[in-house]
Amino acid sequence: MADEKGDDELTAIRTALGALIPLSESARSRVIQYIMARFALKPPIDSQASSTLTEGANAGKPALDPAPRPPHNRAAGDIREFVSEKQPKSGIEMAAVMAYYLANVAPADERKGAVIADNIHTYYVQAGFPLPAKPRQCLVDAKNVGWLVPTGNRGEYKLTPVGNNLVAHRLPESSDTVRRRRAKRTPRVPTESATPRPT
Repeated sequence: MADEKGDDELTAIRTALGALIPLSESARSRVIQYIMARFALKPPIDSQASSTLTEGANAGKPALDPAPRPPHNRAAGDIREFVSEKQPKSGIEMAAVMAYYLANVAPADERKGAVIADNIHTYYVQAGFPLPAKPRQCLVDAKNVGWLVPTGNRGEYKLTPVGNNLVAHRLPESSDTVRRRRAKRTPRVPTESATPRPT
């Protein structure tokens, strides 16, 4: 049985490495951060660090600082920092960021699997993000682009896989991505023909 578990772990390690190796360093970091947040994992502290944190252990050696928290395991009320990191450009992007924060990043006693319009006032204000004129419509608009989906309870929405990927992997958008997106939306203005007009 132990051998089977060991084989499963090796298979998982090989699969994870195969998926991570082609990615950039920043993309790898985002994927690992998401996995740690998704499974509520804490970074391991090695035996040397653990022993130096124990009183009287390894006398004469400098104490090591505890391993840092993963970025998505933040203190309560830190949505402002998370929003600053993700840099949503619109109210509906912010709705997806808020839903992701409440599902994965917020303290355990504050986490929610779904969001409602009242959450917009609370968390947009905490994040310092402008409030939309119609909070309910903001959630509907986020649904219409595929980032949120109704839960079945009136006025309640949860993040879709597309919305999850937006927040976890695509935000903040690079300036090049923003320029390309704007170029697609901007209609091409016809230029004056170089051919001389007949007189």
